[in-house]
Amino acid sequence: MKVKRMAYFLLVTLFVLVSCSNGGSSAIPVGERELPDLVMENATYLLGQEDLSIVLEASSITVLRSEKGMVLENVVFYRSGEYEGSCDMAQINASADHAVLTGNVTLHQVEDDITLTTESLEWDKETDSFSTTGEISMTYGTEATINAVGFYARFSENLYEFSSITEGRLTTQ
Repeated sequence: MKVKRMAYFLLVTLFVLVSCSNGGSSAIPVGERELPDLVMENATYLLGQEDLSIVLEASSITVLRSEKGMVLENVVFYRSGEYEGSCDMAQINASADHAVLTGNVTLHQVEDDITLTTESLEWDKETDSFSTTGEISMTYGTEATINAVGFYARFSENLYEFSSITEGRLTTQ
């Protein structure tokens, strides 16, 4: 009977020691990763105020308590009658006055039939502007395309600025 108890005790002790050992785990220690306050699936977010709001529809919206604000994934967005677009991810700061759109970003300005494609685009609420320091392609109409590095636009004023045009040309009428 003592031998069985001793064997059982050794087996349990071995199991506890093996299961509690740090075998090079890649787990993130508590405190290094921020847990979300709220996660919504297939959700819609209204950014801005009634008439000037931008509607964002996303497969996932993660709300964070910190200054990071919220992260949206697989996003389709639009401002009725003005522009529409999509991106892989959008990060909106806590005060909802600045957003960074990343991954396969497309933005179509409806009235002038202008389409922008880039990997990263920033939106600023105060100036209602879009900008990037990276590469961007702008197509207007059906045939004219401009490739550039660096871009700034305020659609409400028909203002478009490029830091450096790498291909194409602008003409004024």
